[in-house]
Amino acid sequence: MSDINVIAVTEEQYENASVMMLPEVSDLLAKGMPMTVLAAVMDNVAVGVLAGMADTETQSFLITSLYVHPDYRRKGAGRELVWKLEDILDEADEHLIIKAEYTLQTPDNMTLRPFFTDMGFRQDRVNFPAYYVTDVEDIRISDNSNEGNEQIQSFDGAPDMLLKAAANRSIGDGLELPEGGLTAENIDRETSYCVLDREKINAFIAVENLDEELLRIPALWSELKNPKEMIKMIESSFKGLKEKYPPETKTAMLATNATAYKLIQYLFKGAEPVSYTFVRM
Repeated sequence: MSDINVIAVTEEQYENASVMMLPEVSDLLAKGMPMTVLAAVMDNVAVGVLAGMADTETQSFLITSLYVHPDYRRKGAGRELVWKLEDILDEADEHLIIKAEYTLQTPDNMTLRPFFTDMGFRQDRVNFPAYYVTDVEDIRISDNSNEGNEQIQSFDGAPDMLLKAAANRSIGDGLELPEGGLTAENIDRETSYCVLDREKINAFIAVENLDEELLRIPALWSELKNPKEMIKMIESSFKGLKEKYPPETKTAMLATNATAYKLIQYLFKGAEPVSYTFVRM
């Protein structure tokens, strides 16, 4: 097996390394955010990248992105990246706790949980916001979802102008929307639903189609006084998911608070958390 060499990535090399980092991390680098970026190299080829930053307030170093190319996994590249980071922190005499936080972005991220556990990290309690995942076949809906309520419509039946207006209002309420908003190309308009009252959207649930294996529901927002109407809207969306996607398709839904978590417990049979914080002392 070829030796693995871990090198520090310079600012001039950030663009080449960005293909192995989460988009939000690449954006931080482009904005000049001071970060540590390491690359694992085998046979003169970069096969993995670790990126993160020190937080002096919490006395920790946060790993914000860790990725190894699938062709080079289980060869030690990930371990070498973490060990190199430890060496750098030791040499700088910075006694920082190493943290790794991630949430479900792609099916690849599911491999991070056993990796961090094997590396001696311990898992912190899940906090909000947090994603919970289940299979499409395990989503619970009633038999009469969306019956008798013409105000509940898919995004296909809602003008983009009203969707953008609703998005702006929800951002004002503190909701983070998918990149590109509710009219982004990866939003599945057929299974995303809203409550449309004349010329105003009072609630919506957005579904992102990330790839063939993963759907994500990052945005659920409502100004409705009647929670039953919101439940019907959600069930309309989930009914569409069941009709459109294979039963084993993974579906991840974001819980932003305890109320949303209870809702997910009700609708997602056997939902498991996929937002994690791992800590290594």
